[in-house]
Amino acid sequence: MRRRAAGHLLKTSGFLVGVASAGTAWGWASSVLFSATVWNHKFSEVSVEAKDCVVSVRVKYDAPANAYRSRLEGMNHYRFRARARFGSGAKAEGPVFSSTKAGPGLHSFSIDTGQACWARDKQALVAMDVEGCRGQNCQVEPFK
Repeated sequence: MRRRAAGHLLKTSGFLVGVASAGTAWGWASSVLFSATVWNHKFSEVSVEAKDCVVSVRVKYDAPANAYRSRLEGMNHYRFRARARFGSGAKAEGPVFSSTKAGPGLHSFSIDTGQACWARDKQALVAMDVEGCRGQNCQVEPFK
């Protein structure tokens, strides 16, 4: 069984644009609070940082203790995928990641925006999507 949540963005903070002296290096950063719950895991904050054509995303979540109490060991394993969506239509989707213990968690990933290099322009983060499944061998559904 899979579960999906789309995070509603609550607050935006931070903005940074810089130019390096040796060459032109563009950058910006944004941190947004949001609320999404998948398999009782509460995703709460996303930080996005861009440098040249690379976007780095960090997603914070809290894994509840009661979700890791199954006698079936394989069921104390959750797999998730996160995707940041921007106002321009651009998306930054990370790989599947696992959560195997209760407590605060942090998932980080980076993507190269390639020749289009949409990361050079300041992007407005408009949504966070999270997909998840329970079980060591479960398959996280792709985003639609």
